[in-house]
Amino acid sequence: MSLPWQRHPGLPVVPPAVVGELLGSWLLRVAQVYGMGLRELLVRLAALRPANRVSVPWYKLHQGHLAIDPLASALHRTAESVATMSAPLCDRRWPAELGYCGQCLDEAASVGAPSPWLRRWLHPLALACEKHRTWLEPVTTKHLREIRRVSDIAGLPRKTAHWSALQRRRESALIAGALWLETLVTDPQEHHPPWGKTDVGQLAKILSSLIHLMMSPAAADMVRHQLGRGSLPDRRQRWACQTFRVDDGLNGIVSLAAPDHLRHRQFVFGLLGCYLRFAPADRAPLKKFTSLIATEIPIWQLARWSPGAARWIAPTSNSSFGPRPKSSLRTNSARPRKPTPPVGS
Repeated sequence: MSLPWQRHPGLPVVPPAVVGELLGSWLLRVAQVYGMGLRELLVRLAALRPANRVSVPWYKLHQGHLAIDPLASALHRTAESVATMSAPLCDRRWPAELGYCGQCLDEAASVGAPSPWLRRWLHPLALACEKHRTWLEPVTTKHLREIRRVSDIAGLPRKTAHWSALQRRRESALIAGALWLETLVTDPQEHHPPWGKTDVGQLAKILSSLIHLMMSPAAADMVRHQLGRGSLPDRRQRWACQTFRVDDGLNGIVSLAAPDHLRHRQFVFGLLGCYLRFAPADRAPLKKFTSLIATEIPIWQLARWSPGAARWIAPTSNSSFGPRPKSSLRTNSARPRKPTPPVGS
């Protein structure tokens, strides 16, 4: 009699997970220790749910695809700790490109440590490395799907940027803006917008409005010349906005409007972070964007934002968000009437 759900007694050797590592990345390393593929490992550990026998790419492995209790027992971990390593969920499809930090991978390899894929790198808003203050390198999800071994992660291509001093300052400003914006969305309990605490769903709607504007023809001249960027993507490069519904397991489902390609997301979110993190008086390089917001975003849409957000983001429209004037409509109070003349007069 087959017992597919029988608990595994536990693997004799389990390489430790790296802090922040993605579950699929860790399981690739465990499978490599025993000289087998990821799917074979999961089948032997009775860790695949019957409804998910279809192969799932390693970077998409989520607790919903797995029998967490048998898997955690075999790995000598708690079910909760294994579940927190599982991939975020992205409805419909993932972006065409995600990002990774080549310097992080190189540092691990230089000391003989594994080169893990971090869970954070799967979020569409993961654009830069906080440790090295550099942009993440783009990799297509098609390429990620083809990875079978940990060495494939370590072998991802690197690209060295050669920037002048001026370009470095400008790119550093964009990187700081992108990191700030990522923290704002992915850690809303600890970090709040400068205009005050905002629900992450409402924040995502505000960002979507601004991103669509920034990628519109109306903003082309302003975007092209700000922060030293020479040219914008053309239509052939898919300068188009997609909506990704992401559930990172912490903030519920968040709908994010974003470009499909990583370099485009880095540019747009970096520029938007630079705009939002500073007070209106300190936005001299981006003051034209303030005017665009006032002229291009419908007033009814601005009115849906909180007064604090509207004053911070669209200061030239402040007059639209003050207290409403008292109604000038007639009240029901009775007016004095003329006395009725006597009958027969």
